[in-house]
Amino acid sequence: MMVTRELENRVRRGELKINVDNNDCYATVLNHYLQMLHNFTGMNAGPDLLINLVERGPSKDAKLLQVFEQFRSKNVPQDLLCSAIASYCSTPEAYIMLRSRFARSLAAFTVAGYILGIGDRHLDNYLVDSFGQVVPIDFGSGFGEALRLRVPELIPVRMTRLFLGIYSPLDSKTLLKQDMVHALAALRAHKDRILTVLDVFVKDPHLEWIQQAKSSMSAPRSSQASGTSSQASVSAEVGRFGESKIRICRLKLEGYNSAYIMKEEFEKTPHRKRKNFFNNAVDYIMGKKGVNKRADVGERCSSVEEQVDVLLDHATDPVILAQTWYGWAPYL
Repeated sequence: MMVTRELENRVRRGELKINVDNNDCYATVLNHYLQMLHNFTGMNAGPDLLINLVERGPSKDAKLLQVFEQFRSKNVPQDLLCSAIASYCSTPEAYIMLRSRFARSLAAFTVAGYILGIGDRHLDNYLVDSFGQVVPIDFGSGFGEALRLRVPELIPVRMTRLFLGIYSPLDSKTLLKQDMVHALAALRAHKDRILTVLDVFVKDPHLEWIQQAKSSMSAPRSSQASGTSSQASVSAEVGRFGESKIRICRLKLEGYNSAYIMKEEFEKTPHRKRKNFFNNAVDYIMGKKGVNKRADVGERCSSVEEQVDVLLDHATDPVILAQTWYGWAPYL
């Protein structure tokens, strides 16, 4: 809502040259983005459009990246969020305080959400309270479930251009990184407590986990004699499935590279059956050596600082953002 209102204000002041449809700036920017994707691929908006982009592989990456960067630099000013926060403040001191609260709470949630694998982080799932603190909502895509979506979310956390401009004109990425390092260090220091709490999900699993565990098993025998053993097998598989989810949380708390972790999770999704799509998606997840920090670091990071560097490299990779589900608004 804050960002939408600021977009509307800038259009009214003539600072953004957008032909607004039905007085809805957010929808208009989205429509422009969809038109850009259509012009590039020749396909109409829909899941198949993004799937097609990934299946094309790296041969089209350079052109797509150029189109994506041009679009967001033209239509989404990086100081949009700063201006939105400033509009709620009557003094410079209030702005500094509100901005600081927003950024620190954003950093803390980003790290906590990463540990728990919370996806589907489009902007409607972020609220802001009266003190300027980020209030995340909708945790339906926790524990890596966003990787199972028809258009999988190959981004580990949301840290898009809008958030990276929060400390503008200062170096927002460095300042946010400092806050994320403090938050992650605190969580890693108490990893045993966190994992003990998460063990509840193994003993009392999600209904979705039960269904996924069942679907991963071969069809049970139909004879009555096998009924008890089949039920026991299902229970054991559900337990293993839950333990595999908690294991991913443990790897994150032990400092493993986000790309290696996501690759392991992605290999357990139905997408592995589409070989071309799956292989290209894994290449995007792992990044390029000499270009991406996550590709140059080994399977396990040497420090909390390096783990955050890897996470930010993964989350801000424009190649992945350009092929992310448009409803997630990767351009904002």
